[in-house]
Amino acid sequence: MKGKLSNYSKKAIKFKIKIVLILLSYFLVACDYSPKEHTITNPDSKTIAKLETVAKIKIPKNSLEVKVYSETGIDQLIMLRIKIHKPEMDTFIKEAGLQDKLRKNYRPFINDYGLELTWWQVKKIKKCLGSSEKFENGTSRKTLIDLDKNYVYMVIML
Repeated sequence: MKGKLSNYSKKAIKFKIKIVLILLSYFLVACDYSPKEHTITNPDSKTIAKLETVAKIKIPKNSLEVKVYSETGIDQLIMLRIKIHKPEMDTFIKEAGLQDKLRKNYRPFINDYGLELTWWQVKKIKKCLGSSEKFENGTSRKTLIDLDKNYVYMVIML
């Protein structure tokens, strides 16, 4: 009986140690995690091409700025902000297939997905157009267009 009890105690102690190690590794990763490390400003043409394919958009070549944040876990999250010249906004909307999907003052997302990205400023937008779509392959695309500053914000979930 004593041997079984001590064997049980050893298993319980090993289990508790595993839990502590898992929690410790989680906290170490969480403390070290910085979303800014995953942000790309004005990505190269190869990255742009991948974004265009995944997001089903055509990013204007003379966009003033492109910022991308990507995170992979169970799903892949891509957050994209594009600064577009005002005269090109209609062309962008048409090429992205958004012309019939955008609704005035619709906000498909109002939060920051728990991230602290200084460039993700969707809460401050006054006048906007928005849409939320789900494609046959399971990809979802949420779009928010800031009409005052000509920013296009997108969240793509793969």
